[in-house]
Amino acid sequence: MKKFPTCYLAPISEYTHRAYRELCKKRGAEFTFAPLINTTQIIHQKDKNIHRFIDFEKEKKVGIQLFGSRPEEYPRAIERINTFEKIKWLDVNAGCPMPKITKIGAGSRLLTNQDTLIEILKSIQGFDFTKSVKIRLLKNSESTKKLVEKLSPLVDVIIIHGRTPEQRYSGTANWDIIKEINETTDNFIIGNGDIQTIAQGKKYIKEKYCDGFMIGREAMKNPWLFSKKDANPKKIFFEYYKFYKKYKISNPNDLKQKAIQFFHSFRGAKELRSTIGNMFSEEEIVGYIKDHDFK
Repeated sequence: MKKFPTCYLAPISEYTHRAYRELCKKRGAEFTFAPLINTTQIIHQKDKNIHRFIDFEKEKKVGIQLFGSRPEEYPRAIERINTFEKIKWLDVNAGCPMPKITKIGAGSRLLTNQDTLIEILKSIQGFDFTKSVKIRLLKNSESTKKLVEKLSPLVDVIIIHGRTPEQRYSGTANWDIIKEINETTDNFIIGNGDIQTIAQGKKYIKEKYCDGFMIGREAMKNPWLFSKKDANPKKIFFEYYKFYKKYKISNPNDLKQKAIQFFHSFRGAKELRSTIGNMFSEEEIVGYIKDHDFK
């Protein structure tokens, strides 16, 4: 089996942009993806505007996650992506359960339209990327394993979130089914769902549940977990803020979003998040956090 990294930051739409990916990589994430880019948008963007969706200049260890329901669009989009030499990995999203994605027939809707998903994966075979597909569980282990059998020859890696699309992010991830799949396929399997620590991910690998693990929601709250430790949320915020300024993001809503995620585990956190939620400028948010101590 080809060797792949074992520890991944999950691609999260509108959250894991470049500044956040770089922070997580600095803290120990081995690989990250730019999340959920629409093939149609890539095709129809003029060259000068494509960087709105893709900006990987000098970024290392990065993949791109595409979504869409039209197999013929994928090769056209990838031709444009090929101009970005740093991109070495292409992931097809067939797992996102959010209505804005599924209503166009993409994301987890492809799990119920498997012929289209297979045609999408066939359409990218001529490109020299590591190829993966991200899926969710179907209603039972047998139907999920049958799907994996169909996808297996077309990809190098299968990323499995251990919930059904109907669950979205409720309940608990079913790692037993992920393990069953890992035992019956030669593909590299990345497991995703409810991992809260690096030690937990490594335990899953050791016990043969998966070959690699991906952390999403817990990393949203604490990107320092990739370094196997926690940090004061104020320290996390200002480390992130350095990358925010470096990559010229200029989006107060992004800072607000990150602060609300980071400041969650101390006395008075609820009031603080409410206060930050009512702020509208970068200066106001940064100044408020700078002037307070958080324990």
